[in-house]
Amino acid sequence: IYGLQLLATPETTKFLLASLKDKSQGVRNSAAAGLKRVAAHLEPSQCIAIMNGIDRNTKISVLQASSAFDLALRRKLLRLGLKDKDVFVRETALFGNCQRGKESVLTAEDLASSLNSDKPNIRRAAAMAAGVLKDKDASATILKKLAVDKDFGVRLKVAMGLKNCSPKEAVTIAKMLLKDTGFAIRVSAIRSLGEIQAPEAIALVVDFAKDKHITVRYAAVHSLARQNAKELSEYLAAVYNEADYNEKMRLIPYLGRLPADEANKLLTKAIKSTHISYRSSVAHNLKGYPKDIAFACASLLIEDKSSKIRLPVAGFLAKHKDDKKVWRMLKKLETDSHTQISWIAKEAMKSRQSSQP
Repeated sequence: IYGLQLLATPETTKFLLASLKDKSQGVRNSAAAGLKRVAAHLEPSQCIAIMNGIDRNTKISVLQASSAFDLALRRKLLRLGLKDKDVFVRETALFGNCQRGKESVLTAEDLASSLNSDKPNIRRAAAMAAGVLKDKDASATILKKLAVDKDFGVRLKVAMGLKNCSPKEAVTIAKMLLKDTGFAIRVSAIRSLGEIQAPEAIALVVDFAKDKHITVRYAAVHSLARQNAKELSEYLAAVYNEADYNEKMRLIPYLGRLPADEANKLLTKAIKSTHISYRSSVAHNLKGYPKDIAFACASLLIEDKSSKIRLPVAGFLAKHKDDKKVWRMLKKLETDSHTQISWIAKEAMKSRQSSQP
């Protein structure tokens, strides 16, 4: 089977299809996986023949392999999978519509029968499939219906799919999820809203920034930062101060958007931290801060004991060599014990001097 896959001819394709009914499960699985390589020789008319007379595991393998097929063949196979009696085959067919990097091929009509399934895993998969539909209005209609589902996992998938809706519909559905008792659902909704560049989405995210759960507040602040919202400064400092290590690391790049005094205070604290990761994060994000704040941070970072911190700072300063404040710092780095740092500083100074009258 493995050898025949590599040949990828019409003859080997027929052999692979016949092998889907082999008595050995291993052979059947190999044949199903091999269909990816011979996809060019498969036609939609063969779908019924492929899916009929094979066991559940082989059907699942075929549906998983369908990601390599052309759209028409893939659509027909997934639709056949949705009509299967086996719940796991139907679930796999729904997942097949939302594979990363692959175009959605199912429609709202295809998902209709799955929305009222008594199996939570089917409804979850349907929510995922709805979150990638080409028809955004149909996607919103389905997600709105599933947003009040009793199953936590279904509501979570709805929250993750909001980014596929129009801003207006996404906000409407997010409001339904805002009061959900599961903080993970609120976090997912916020992250989805963060990908929607619209004023109405920002306004709702601001409400999440006041959430009782720190993880939700963190997600809201991060979402506001991604959207470059002016409201960010109102909540960033408070959330940063109570955030844990990982969340602080993700928020450090945005501290420059705070008022100068507050930004300098928090960044100075990060620079003086015993955590090298904090100091490194500041050093690597200097270019994203306002100049005055960046230069103030750089003046502290060039004193750091670690060359891993001083090196990116030297690179940053070299790009601003014409500023008097930077010139003084570069002069200091010229005598740095680290060869590369001193070289960067010396080259920057030479370049500066040669450009002077």
